[in-house]
Amino acid sequence: MRRLFIITLFICSNLYSQDNEISDLDIRELAAVDVEKSSMPIQVDSTVAFSGKTINLGLIMPFSSDPEYTQELQQGAQMAIDEINDSGGILGKKLYLISADDGGDGNFAVEKAKELIVKYQVTSLIGPMSSTNTIKIAREVLHEYPAVLISPNSTSTRVSKLDDKDLIFRTTSTDIRQGKIAASFAANKLGLKTAALFYMDDYHGEGLANEFRNNFEKYGGKIVGEDRLSPLVNPDNYDLIPHLRKVLKEKPDVLYVVCSVDGISNMSYQIEEGGLFKDHKPVLIGSDAIKYSQLLEKADLTVIEGMYGTAFKSLAGTEFERKFEKWYGRKPVAEGTADAYDIVYLLTLAMLDGQSTVPNTIATHLRKVSQSGQKVTADDFKEIEKLIRKGKDINYSGINSSLDFDEFGDVPDRTYWIWQIVNGKFERDLFTITE
Repeated sequence: MRRLFIITLFICSNLYSQDNEISDLDIRELAAVDVEKSSMPIQVDSTVAFSGKTINLGLIMPFSSDPEYTQELQQGAQMAIDEINDSGGILGKKLYLISADDGGDGNFAVEKAKELIVKYQVTSLIGPMSSTNTIKIAREVLHEYPAVLISPNSTSTRVSKLDDKDLIFRTTSTDIRQGKIAASFAANKLGLKTAALFYMDDYHGEGLANEFRNNFEKYGGKIVGEDRLSPLVNPDNYDLIPHLRKVLKEKPDVLYVVCSVDGISNMSYQIEEGGLFKDHKPVLIGSDAIKYSQLLEKADLTVIEGMYGTAFKSLAGTEFERKFEKWYGRKPVAEGTADAYDIVYLLTLAMLDGQSTVPNTIATHLRKVSQSGQKVTADDFKEIEKLIRKGKDINYSGINSSLDFDEFGDVPDRTYWIWQIVNGKFERDLFTITE
């Protein structure tokens, strides 16, 4: 009893320090809360970082909780930095990447962002990956310690509405588009009439669930079940069956699920062990968060066979894939790797165009180098330098999208494609849905 009381106090104090509006935990959820979150210290060559000869760029990602994915994005960013430095650097200095682990936790994200900005004089941040962490950094760090932040993965619609002094941008699309495409696919392409929702109760899960619900109903469908799971709960230590029985009670045509690879994997085994799909198996639709090989390695394949999902178009067959493979000896898996690469170039060109590393100046010139003028790509870096010196306008085109930032710092032309698991493998880029 004393241990439960101590854990409860810890959780409640942690909840009090957060503002992501998660629901109150019941006793079963309290028992499954992950209280062992940790973050690795920043590893940096101080002689380089404090030499005065570098422009330090910060990278905030959950290296300890999602190492495979985040290390690849780190490699994408580093490849861009190496290319730029090999060309002589910018403003008389070389770029230097300082990576920080947020452990997938908002409080660690705030701590590391402050350390990067204050201690290492970083004025540009790449990341973080989650919308929750992006919002916490915006609210708790950037007002006092300004820095430009470009996330390759934060999709919540709330990011667009932040009072961020125009310092926050993202190269990904928003939950509005992803949720709408998933709903359109279910209702209009598959002809499904009823749906249930099960999602992680964070900004990302809430946003996707809201968009799917609103659009599925607009297309004539009916929501017959819905439940959510606190993001504080470790799904490996939690009985999901009561939640699943609740959402499956009315035998929905489709179950829309928004959670992590580990969450889906654990759910699949509990579905099989509980016989929840014995009499009725709904069509499963997931999000971009789970389209990774780890899902096929960890989940019960008999449960997720035939599952659909949304994701960005893969890098297969692209020039970036060939370049990355030549650089690192393997092909990139995550579409976000190209985003990390592009973000470095965007920041570099904005600094060049503004002749400054001051955050507000960088932010102003981010749009200037990506919206109008002569179209250029990363392969044109030497030519870009000449154009900027001549006062010419440039329009940097990204690998995954135009990168034409709107007034909210969003990219409006990024779209999603449908994937499916067939015979235990991903069939990617099946088709896209016209909104």
